[in-house]
Amino acid sequence: MVRALEMVAPGTALREGIDNILHARSGGLIVIGERDELSFLFSGGIKLDLDYVPTLIYELAKMDGAIVLSANATKIAHATCS
Repeated sequence: MVRALEMVAPGTALREGIDNILHARSGGLIVIGERDELSFLFSGGIKLDLDYVPTLIYELAKMDGAIVLSANATKIAHATCS
């Protein structure tokens, strides 16, 4: 629980991305974990494997799907669209 709170604390890159989504009032589903362990949750979508950038997560949230981040939230692993 403490690790999760540290990841979304003010001043972190993940928090900046979440704040961008909140300010746009667009919402989004962000899943943090290893893609291989979470693959049973989704089908299709886009395998990204890109470095985490707050503005990119904001743009992906506009697609109205889920965004899968690596366990340490340094990589955007996958994005799905609905």
